[in-house]
Amino acid sequence: MPKRGEACYPLLINCKNIVVLPDEAHGSYYSFHAVLEKETRHFRYGYAKHKRDALPVAIFVGFTGKPIESYDRNTRAVFGDYVSICDIRDAVTDGATMPRYYESHLAKFDINRVEIAKFNIEIEELFEDVEDIAFREKAKSRWPILEKLVGVEQLLKEVAENLIKHFEVRDNIIEGLDTIVCKSREIYVHLYNAFIALKQES
Repeated sequence: MPKRGEACYPLLINCKNIVVLPDEAHGSYYSFHAVLEKETRHFRYGYAKHKRDALPVAIFVGFTGKPIESYDRNTRAVFGDYVSICDIRDAVTDGATMPRYYESHLAKFDINRVEIAKFNIEIEELFEDVEDIAFREKAKSRWPILEKLVGVEQLLKEVAENLIKHFEVRDNIIEGLDTIVCKSREIYVHLYNAFIALKQES
């Protein structure tokens, strides 16, 4: 990033024989457009512009497993068209990646239906003048109260017990790594603590 008081990143070297090979190129290599910061009233640019100000004629080749395409965050627009594509099937065939298996597994549990009904009524009242149904549903899914409903202690304990039983059986059949995705980092920490507590009880 430019130092304080600098409008742009200074030129480092102006040679064509430099090749920049960023890994995880979908991450922070975007934003050529200026964004006005409200606090400082100065324009701010992203890493894409700074890197090219520093190395204006260098060749940029990005490596990523998940290219993205949105406003001012477009992997192919920044790095050019694909040179080579290796999908998960190719990676498994080459032996670089272990096979992945997706299994739908639902843990049945009881949650506070009264609180959920109350929560839905409050949301409906809050967004009663909003006609966009998709927006209303999206707002519900992101509401902090919903996280509390999903992340309650008893619920997490039941989920942890269910996952432990499931993976103990599964690991006797096939070797591999397991991935658990949570709604938030906070719930993940509580779920991890639930695993540790159950291990200590056994």
